[in-house]
Amino acid sequence: MKKTKLISTLDITNLPLSGKILIEASAGTGKTFSLIILYLRLILGIGKINEAYKTLSIEEILVVTFTEHSKEDLKNKIKKYIYDFRIACIKKKVITLYYITY
Repeated sequence: MKKTKLISTLDITNLPLSGKILIEASAGTGKTFSLIILYLRLILGIGKINEAYKTLSIEEILVVTFTEHSKEDLKNKIKKYIYDFRIACIKKKVITLYYITY
């Protein structure tokens, strides 16, 4: 039987990028933000595990949500984060991502 690791606080910046990741939590706990950060880490190659790990293209990432509304919300927020990050890189400004852990 495969072991499942349960964690009470998700450290999204250090979460391994290999395998399958399930984020399950109550409303208002930061699931959307966590998915966005994971998505950005995958396309930017931030936190690669070893030299064999490669950045992923948008077409190689699957994100599943339960409603059309949450899908559109997530898609729009990911686009905004990518745009904001691109602008910050062009202007050579530092971006700090804040998130609350419980």
